[in-house]
Amino acid sequence: MPRAEYEAALARKEAGTPLPHDLVTLSHAASRGIIGFPSITKTNDEQPSKMADCKLKHPIRTRCMVKWDDSDSTWYPGRVTGYKIFASGKGAVAKANVSVKYDDGEHMWHEIDQTEIKHAARSKTLVVDGERAQPLTSVEEEEDSLHKMSEENEMAGVIACISEYHGELLASVIQAAEHMDDELRAELIDRVKADAQSDMFTVGAHDIVLPMMDVETGELTQVMAAVVSTGTEAVTISPNEATRWHLPKTHKEYLQSPHRAQWRTGMELKMEKYEAVPTWTLVDIKTVPRGTRIYRLKWAYGMKNVPDSVNLKFAPRLCLVGTGMDPTIFPSYADVGRKITLNIVGAILSAFMEYFTAHQADTSDAFQNTVVDGSDGEKPGPTLYSYQAPDFETKGENNATLVCKHRTAFQGRIDSPRVYGAKVRPMLKSAGFHPLMYDPESFIYHEGPTKGTCTTLDEIVKKLQTVEPNSPGHPPHGYALMVRHVDDKVMIVTDPKITEYMVGHVRNTYACTYTGWKKVLGWDAVIDRDERTVAFECPSVLEAAKNRFLRDTSIITPRHS
Repeated sequence: MPRAEYEAALARKEAGTPLPHDLVTLSHAASRGIIGFPSITKTNDEQPSKMADCKLKHPIRTRCMVKWDDSDSTWYPGRVTGYKIFASGKGAVAKANVSVKYDDGEHMWHEIDQTEIKHAARSKTLVVDGERAQPLTSVEEEEDSLHKMSEENEMAGVIACISEYHGELLASVIQAAEHMDDELRAELIDRVKADAQSDMFTVGAHDIVLPMMDVETGELTQVMAAVVSTGTEAVTISPNEATRWHLPKTHKEYLQSPHRAQWRTGMELKMEKYEAVPTWTLVDIKTVPRGTRIYRLKWAYGMKNVPDSVNLKFAPRLCLVGTGMDPTIFPSYADVGRKITLNIVGAILSAFMEYFTAHQADTSDAFQNTVVDGSDGEKPGPTLYSYQAPDFETKGENNATLVCKHRTAFQGRIDSPRVYGAKVRPMLKSAGFHPLMYDPESFIYHEGPTKGTCTTLDEIVKKLQTVEPNSPGHPPHGYALMVRHVDDKVMIVTDPKITEYMVGHVRNTYACTYTGWKKVLGWDAVIDRDERTVAFECPSVLEAAKNRFLRDTSIITPRHS
């Protein structure tokens, strides 16, 4: 609207003349400071410094208590949403103002000179979906972090500390995007609007905003805080937990996922690995023998921990839907290490903690790299066909339908653990790991002066402390115990070189890495070297059991114990 028309509308309003709704709204906006008078330069030199001081004490997004001249000495809780210097009317002096959104939904501007503001008390710890959640950072912590922010990452800070509902998320994004490029700002606002209207985000749900990932590995290199709507407060949730991300269960959910772009990148990376093997060859469906079953493939979506890092990575994988596979053609039985052996390993570690280090090795391509078509010189297994991966279908010459003729023990085949075990056992033996008599999937490694003797374990580990290292290229001196469960190898070693030696043998065929004990066969492994204890815990299972069996039970927590 031209300025002359605006001033005329304002004058008509002041004279009592009825105005159309849009002009009334516009004049109200001017009186409340939502729009200002750019041509007015009349201001008080103290106003910028007053606004700067108030902004330093009460940064945008922080909780506050506000009392103004006509508020009957009552303090009202709210959240600071902005600062601006403007005049409240024609000819008026421009004053520094603070914008506050109150807990009752009102959004008002106040002159800083006529308003008292103090820090709000920190809210209590909240519970979201049955688990304790950390509230937004305190005012002091937030002030420190805001001082460290640059203009480039201020946008991330606004979203990270966003308050109650998706409507506020949209408002804050628009406010933070004022200095962004027009095209980028429009794209961001459209995305947030779509997220706010999505059925996937209900009260109690969470969303992680603006994730950045390494397109070479799928690893998350930067994540913003999660936004959780509890109906009363907003809390920040650590995004470095797999359960915090939207994990699609079906292809339809993947297409609607807020992290679809990241999942797609992870799928492309995985397809490149399959094609590098190659895991299959594409053949015309007409060449498949009549009566042969063609299985389907589906994507399974999961987040994995990055070794030696707190970061996660998008790790989708293809699975063959092996429902109804004939076990007489594809024998499915496969040995795994016994649980009692794992308990023995834990007991030995706690008893000889000063001598042993705990490691676990994982083979990420155990099934996709286990060749079964005889191309490795061994007896070929039964041929298996499947349709192509969803979203990655291609056509042959003359638009022919192509299917996958599998070369490897692909994940989902009922016989893949057995076939992989038959391949990896000789590799472990060549690395000096020999199976135990009572548990063929648990192994012992012993190299040194006491090898082949009846020496006790206490004497063995003490003797190994003084033995000279073995020459390069030979098995390292030491002692180790290992339990194998499919592609996971849980072990304790007297020398990390033993683990590296074993992993080196497996790496001739598979991508094998090792870390310390974190998740051991689905259990959280907790090693306390001060107390000399080893514990296997599964808090998620206990929480699920509590929710299932104690759902209608009253739980009383005594004040005094």
